[in-house]
Amino acid sequence: MNAKISNPNSPQPQAETCAMAVVMCQGKILATVEDIYGKQTLSLPKGHQEPGETLLQTATRECFEETNVAISPLEVVRQLPPYTYCFSTPQGIFVEKTVVPFLFEIGSFGHPLPKEKRMLSVQWMDVQQFLQQCTHQNVRQVVLQVVQ
Repeated sequence: MNAKISNPNSPQPQAETCAMAVVMCQGKILATVEDIYGKQTLSLPKGHQEPGETLLQTATRECFEETNVAISPLEVVRQLPPYTYCFSTPQGIFVEKTVVPFLFEIGSFGHPLPKEKRMLSVQWMDVQQFLQQCTHQNVRQVVLQVVQ
């Protein structure tokens, strides 16, 4: 699942690592709709690791910061296989990003609200609906590992 899009003529990529929270509650998945460089995307909460933070802590923090749904490291079921992808920012910076997903099973839906400006909406979705509408194939593959 470590599909990389690369061009041998491209400059050396800037490496980034982030954590993703795959949050399940009563058969639903917590999904985000966000504006990424002017494009609306349906995905899952994720973000960059801060200094002194474990990737598990990053996943829990980012989930709350983006969705207003509090999750605990104690609710983690397991770490899922990471994936890597490459992209260029609008400023022309070539980035190679590794995403480390964690599966959480929580007992309460909480109060999902988009908390960051780029977050357009946050919602609990039927997993099959999410799989049909998810913007990113690599995120879809992560969720398929959970439901199969």
